Amino acid sequence: MRKSEVGFIAFNMRLGGQETIQLKIYRDGTLVRIGGGGLPPMAIGAASYWPENGFFDRLMEKMPQQLLLHDINYAEEVIERPLVYEMRLGGSSMNGLIGEQALWAEQRLIRFQLDLNTTFRSPVFAFVDSLMKDAIGLTNSWYFDTLILAIWGRRSNRLPRQTMVSKPEGDTDLKPELANFLSQMLHSPRKWNFLVFPDGKVFTDEEGVAHRLLFKIDDGRFNYVWV
Repeated sequence: MRKSEVGFIAFNMRLGGQETIQLKIYRDGTLVRIGGGGLPPMAIGAASYWPENGFFDRLMEKMPQQLLLHDINYAEEVIERPLVYEMRLGGSSMNGLIGEQALWAEQRLIRFQLDLNTTFRSPVFAFVDSLMKDAIGLTNSWYFDTLILAIWGRRSNRLPRQTMVSKPEGDTDLKPELANFLSQMLHSPRKWNFLVFPDGKVFTDEEGVAHRLLFKIDDGRFNYVWV
């Protein structure tokens, strides 16, 4: 598979059998994500069609051609608490579609099955880990907006119109999902600056009323308020 043939990049990470993130970024601008990259797992998923986001090209610029030649499936011999990294790439759509409805003639899989306390090191693993973090960083602000839409029904002015969210049915209080996400951003190895996520955004509810979301830190404690 050549880089010019790749139609999507997908990342998946599982810790102790629990999925911490699913993330797909397509050449046509489609984004699909569930999770913040840490535990506990999150229940809100989202998909957007956003042709001009440029995320796919930015990731593919870093992709070495050598990684597209063969699958890699490495597993440590002794695994007590499993940590699984996966990166999949698909190319040559067989049905002419490029988004979630595409059928891919060829796929490449790179998987590392490790113990949480592994001492394993390799250039390929380091690259996959770094590229996954890049993909998470590129989509964090967008995913934040989808959480606001799912939890409060308020749509960001930055969120693509063609966006769908999935969430548990019933009267479940989903506000803890936002707290989980922000906590995972705070404790990520890259320590994402989530305080900028609502900057410059207006969130409009179903009645057309505009709201702004402010993050506040008082006496070292974090909170948020709608205004």
